[in-house]
Amino acid sequence: MAKIQYTPAQNAAIHWNGGNLLLSAAAGSGKTATLTGRILWLLTHEDVSIREMCIVTYTRAAAAELRERIAARLREQVQETGSRHLAGQLAELSGAEISTIHAFLYRNLRPLFPALGLSPDFVIGDEAIMAQLRAEAMAEITDECFDRGEADFLTLADTLSAARDTETLDKTLLEIDRALSSAGKTPDTLAEYAATLSATADCGADFFRLPQSEPLKARLTAALAHFCMAITETRMAFTPEVETKYGPSADAFLDWLHRIETALAGDSYTAVRDALSDSRLPRLATIQSKNATLESLRFKELRNEGKKALETLRQSLFVFEPAQIPAVCTRTAALLTALAAVLSAYTERYRTKKRAKGLLDYGDLESFALALFLDGDGNPTPVAAEVGRKYKYIFIDEYQDTNDVQDAIFRAISPCAHRFLVGDVKQSIYRFRGAEPAVFSRYRDRWTPLSPEEAAGKTDADFAPDEGYSLFMSENFRCDRAVIDLTNLVSALLFPHGAISYTDDDALLFGKGGDGAEAAEICLIEKPSRAGADAEDTEEEAEAGDTDDSGDAEDPEAAYVAERIRDYLTHGLSDGTPVTPEDIAILLRSPEASGEKYRTALAKRHIPVTSPNADPLFVSPAVLLALCMAYTADNPLRDIYVAGALHSPLFGLTTAELTEVHRQNPELPLYIAVETAASPAESPDAEAPAPSDTAQPPLSPATIDKLRRFLAGLPEMRAWARNLTADRFFERLFAAYRFFELPEVAEDPMEARNLQSLYELSRKHGAGGVSAFLQITETLRDNARMENESVSGVTLTSIHKSKGLEYPIVIVPECAKKRNARDESAGILFDSALGFGLRLPDTGGFVRCDTILRAAIAEKKRMESVAEEMRVLYVALTRARTKLICTAKVKDPEAYVEKYRMEAAYPSAYRITTADTYIEWLLLAFFSDLPSHLREIRLITGDTSHAQAKDTAAQPEKAAVQAEKIVEMPCAPYAYPTPEYAAIPTKVSVSALHPGVVDEWLRQSDVAVGVDAEADPAMDNTMETDTADTGDGIAAEDAPAARDTETDTEASAAESPVAEDMIVQAMRDHVPLPRFLTGMDEIRTPADRGTATHMFLQFADFDRLWQTDVDTELTRLVQTHYLTAETTRLTYRGQLARFRESDLFRRMRESREIHREFRFNAALPAARFTNDPALRDKLTGDGIALTVQGVVDCVFRDTDGTLTLVDYKTDHANAADRADPAAFADKLRMRHRDQLTYYREICERLFSEPIRTVLYATAVGREIPLE
Repeated sequence: MAKIQYTPAQNAAIHWNGGNLLLSAAAGSGKTATLTGRILWLLTHEDVSIREMCIVTYTRAAAAELRERIAARLREQVQETGSRHLAGQLAELSGAEISTIHAFLYRNLRPLFPALGLSPDFVIGDEAIMAQLRAEAMAEITDECFDRGEADFLTLADTLSAARDTETLDKTLLEIDRALSSAGKTPDTLAEYAATLSATADCGADFFRLPQSEPLKARLTAALAHFCMAITETRMAFTPEVETKYGPSADAFLDWLHRIETALAGDSYTAVRDALSDSRLPRLATIQSKNATLESLRFKELRNEGKKALETLRQSLFVFEPAQIPAVCTRTAALLTALAAVLSAYTERYRTKKRAKGLLDYGDLESFALALFLDGDGNPTPVAAEVGRKYKYIFIDEYQDTNDVQDAIFRAISPCAHRFLVGDVKQSIYRFRGAEPAVFSRYRDRWTPLSPEEAAGKTDADFAPDEGYSLFMSENFRCDRAVIDLTNLVSALLFPHGAISYTDDDALLFGKGGDGAEAAEICLIEKPSRAGADAEDTEEEAEAGDTDDSGDAEDPEAAYVAERIRDYLTHGLSDGTPVTPEDIAILLRSPEASGEKYRTALAKRHIPVTSPNADPLFVSPAVLLALCMAYTADNPLRDIYVAGALHSPLFGLTTAELTEVHRQNPELPLYIAVETAASPAESPDAEAPAPSDTAQPPLSPATIDKLRRFLAGLPEMRAWARNLTADRFFERLFAAYRFFELPEVAEDPMEARNLQSLYELSRKHGAGGVSAFLQITETLRDNARMENESVSGVTLTSIHKSKGLEYPIVIVPECAKKRNARDESAGILFDSALGFGLRLPDTGGFVRCDTILRAAIAEKKRMESVAEEMRVLYVALTRARTKLICTAKVKDPEAYVEKYRMEAAYPSAYRITTADTYIEWLLLAFFSDLPSHLREIRLITGDTSHAQAKDTAAQPEKAAVQAEKIVEMPCAPYAYPTPEYAAIPTKVSVSALHPGVVDEWLRQSDVAVGVDAEADPAMDNTMETDTADTGDGIAAEDAPAARDTETDTEASAAESPVAEDMIVQAMRDHVPLPRFLTGMDEIRTPADRGTATHMFLQFADFDRLWQTDVDTELTRLVQTHYLTAETTRLTYRGQLARFRESDLFRRMRESREIHREFRFNAALPAARFTNDPALRDKLTGDGIALTVQGVVDCVFRDTDGTLTLVDYKTDHANAADRADPAAFADKLRMRHRDQLTYYREICERLFSEPIRTVLYATAVGREIPLE
């Protein structure tokens, strides 16, 4: 193989002989190749083993890729040199520490668990399960606080939620706890923040003397500097006529700015507030049009913009009464004290729940590491030194995505090890996960920068644990010159104002070679006027991005993008290079919000599209409908799901009919409106009410018939949701409503497979019932992952998911879409430096008013969000290899371009940091340099679809599918005969049972563990009313576009612009997107692998397995969609191969009676599960029983004629267990005896004969009798 040619910077990094090194590796600079080369060079030239290296990456995929690269290079070296040393390193590579940070922490902390009071068996819990535990713990704590009725807590609840909405309150409290944890803080820290605020209130200092004032002062300073500079420079070009007319106004405006500057310099909030309110601006003189100049028009625009900007600042940041600020500090301190008590109790409850299940989360790993590795003064402990002694070198990739806690951990364990930190601060785009780019920037600012030549002269004698050097790798081997040119222009404009270091060394250098013929493009597409809009639409409306309502018309930006792609596929690049769909990527900021219109536009032109890592299961119309029905059964007061069900082929209501139903009773939830509309008239002879101007026309008989069909089956469907496991619910649902006979399902095998996949998902997560299953899927939404490798086409993905990837052609649409301001708009905000700020209720308690503390933190978060968007844009631009196209939809493209051509003359910090869209930055950068053939602007007006698809006649409404009559099924009792047993669930899984479980339930008398929220019929209506989700219809950002359109009482049904697929799209936005059968993002735990192994044993065809082998059967299960490829990778294949060779497998395969995955529901006396003799007698006397449900792995007729119950156990076996299988067998019996005893007892009753019970321990390949 040809020798790799490295750049001087790469060579300097690979052959580095000094101490710690920070490698700033720009996009496309070959950092992975350099990191691999560095490791290989050390193994070849230094006395070091791969086992003495700690190599940490950000994702499991990156760790696997790096391991494979090292292996490939080692194999090459061994083949070339025959080195026995390198051959040994290759052999040891499988055990090398190449992992994510949390896998690294778990591996090093596990031996220390006893010191933390933990069993070594503790594992990292699946995020879905941990989120459920967090939710349960918080719900229990807030319920207890409400029951106690403490005034401080009730005030806190009123502040954080409307009408003491417990769901909102719990969610908010969990978000606060997560923010504290990400910052390395604990609930105890809240007391410190409270004390600081109390001291501030007591001393009465001016707000500008507090650290919270810094964001306000920075924003105001930037605004003053910008308008002062812009107006002064514009005035210099005034003609005498313009000076005469506008000169006094310019003087007055500049005088106002100087008065504000003087007040600001005096460090007085009150003075600045007063100066902002006292503009004294005279009326602007009139200039005849013949005397007007470009500068006069520009001055008029600047003056108006400056007045508006300063007024906005006054109203948002300087509107607060100085005299009220101490009271705000006092009230906030009191709330923080109450918050500390709640979060402390929650932390302890959550810890208890985790320990009961033997689980840890990622936050535990970091907090445990801090506790063990650092003392109270922040110095490394002997434990940290002991861990650190294992390593000579510590390599950490993507260091720009670490945080202060992780950085402290790595510093603590590396007093002797050399740290090699690799990253690019310009690509730090995971702030929402807790990444802190300031960590990387601090190293850049503190460690000495070196050139490649200077780096070559450094030696190990320069090593100091906390000191080091930095080296830049700026040569880009990915992008053509045009892409690099535009990226550098944008970077030089933005990053000096983006809270990170940016120097000339950060600029990309063209290292690819050749000169591409493709220019980078900025395309502005004309935004069509809204129907009925005034001609004098404001500039804000024109620049609002994708807020236009085009009804059923194709989105012009999506159409343009699709046409450009079709043109490339037809004609190739300008030099004739052919283009395939796989060469093109569309990168969106939020594919979930707007990806569908691009998929539709591409599909219309028969262009294939794929979304890597997207979950096709939960964009399936059949699955969305099934979930609509499930959500409706769980709580019919959720309008969006009721609307989705009614709009579906099951009931066939059109959008117009739904609108009419709503208009009959616009103030009611849709379900109640449906009930009211479908109710028969009181009397056929009743006198009709007199018509009024506001009366709505009656619904048609056909519409009422559809509503009645919907209502007819709903009570029984709700009974299923209350009393069945989720998988049984979907079995009934699919059968009763003939899902597999729906045209969309019957005609599309993929839809049928999607429904089957939903069913299998419910089997995995649905033992707790429908409501719990839906909660778990909500938790899994942001982690949805499925294999999509078999689909090829144009890539449609998010900018975040494209990081680390590259494509010949990259299109970045929606550059005029405004930045998401969610971070700074919450009612309670936290910043580790500034503390907390809240909106506080007014004296009446009905209105929450902003406070200066919250406004200050919001401004800081706004700046952080803007800086993050700069880095996101940089990542998007640097994905393109050959062609880069950025598109934006604006009202008047020509005027828009001219505006920013003028704005580019004043590229101030204010102008950069107040921009809300990528297109503003792109145009300011474009006009900041001389024209070049490397970049161009295109203005697209009129029809963007070029070759419009031929219009087709409207399709008739699909016939609704008539539901079968649902047979009444017996249900378990909803309530016990006396209220003292209310804490005992009516239905419970076998795995939850143990001899004292009833005692535990009754001790928690105010927490109904395991009880369905709707279990008591007497409470049915109350529970529904209390849990109605007032905000679940549509997310706040999307409400105007979807929800308001459907419920607008001003428009007629015929004029409703709602597209027929709107409800389906809203469902896609709001229905949870589970991460189907793929486990965790960071670490694959033994539980994940055990689950995967169980799934193989569940679905495998034993005859095929006997005739072939495990790998062949795994392949078949993937091809038939029983398993995903990811699941097969997790299975314990060696254990499965041993099972295939076992005598147990032979007997099971040959059995003539075998029940695999045998499910049951049975009643067991509650008295069996208490250790209290008196309670046992009372339970017996009252006849209290538990409905127990479970799944037995297998029951089969053995060769001797007896029935044998088999339970597969994938428990880990350590070296001692394997050495002493008998002791391991005893341990398994002890661990699982209760569960298997219940299994055996229930099965003996069901089969009416004795049953032999065995465990099959896959880890040792042994059949273990329970007796």
